[in-house]
This record gives sequence, structure tokens and C-alpha cells, in this order.
Amino acid sequence: MTGGRFQWSIAFSVKMEAVPFLEACLEPVCLAVTAFGDSDTDDDWRVEGIAADEPDRAQLKAALNAAFPDGDAPTPVIDLIPPKDWLTAATLKTHRRWAWYRSCWTRVRPSDRESTARPRVA
Repeated sequence: MTGGRFQWSIAFSVKMEAVPFLEACLEPVCLAVTAFGDSDTDDDWRVEGIAADEPDRAQLKAALNAAFPDGDAPTPVIDLIPPKDWLTAATLKTHRRWAWYRSCWTRVRPSDRESTARPRVA
């Protein structure tokens, strides 16, 4: 990939009860929103949204205040994500572990397989 765009991460660490409210706040401004448990107790959750453009902090604050009217809205952690060619990174990682030989995926190289093969009977 040549060029590429920076993206933005908007993340929260919250209790499980707050997850649906944060998802609703992030969906209008994010390309993707994920939520997953951070601990074994399943009480601590991380909600993260990925946005193509820098989030409007005033709009995000207004949405959070509307979702949490008691004033206990969580504070977002907003980070810039540098561009990365994810396809190449995943392909390189995959090709280090696995290789395509003949008609199946295997960890054994053809030279290893041939050295341990039985001799052919003519």
C-alpha cells in the first residue's frame, strides 16, 4: 500500500451496563465499533470505535452527556492510528508459519518430506 490514511481510535473502559449506551454514541461517527470484556469477571469492558476522520469532540461530549444524564459519562481515550498495510502484514505473518506445498497447507518443507520418505520400489 502506498500512501494511506490515518484513522482515529475512540476508546472507553467501562462497566458492562454502559456498553450499549457507548455503542449508540459511537456508531454515528465511527466506521466500526467493538466491545469486549477486559477481565475474567466480565465486569470491565472496553468499547472502541474506529473513525476515518478526527472526531468532533464537542459532538462526542454532547452525545455522552445525553446518554449519561447523571454526569457520570466516561472519559474517552482518543488516539491517532498510523496507516498500515494490513493485508501485507497479515500475508507476511501467515507465510512465515505456513507455506503452500502441493495440494495442502503444511508446516513441513518438501525437502524434509522427501528425506524421510521410503525409497521407491521399481
